[in-house]
Amino acid sequence: MIGKVCFFSPQGWGYLRPDADLPDIYFHRTGVLDSLRRRLVPDLTVEFEVAERQGKPIAVNVRIPSGAPEVKGASDNGTR
Repeated sequence: MIGKVCFFSPQGWGYLRPDADLPDIYFHRTGVLDSLRRRLVPDLTVEFEVAERQGKPIAVNVRIPSGAPEVKGASDNGTR
């Protein structure tokens, strides 16, 4: 599934807004690929799967969509 980051908290959780007409989906940093964790910003387009945890949907395997251009600041956390 493709969507955008709506919100990402310093505590390591947030919400994704799917491109499909679906409600926002919760995610936790443990479901995000390591290389993307420090680059989660609002409106960043991501790809993810939806799993169920404790009876509720949660986004897992959150990553940059294959074939997408490199995210600015990918190697330096945007500190140039």
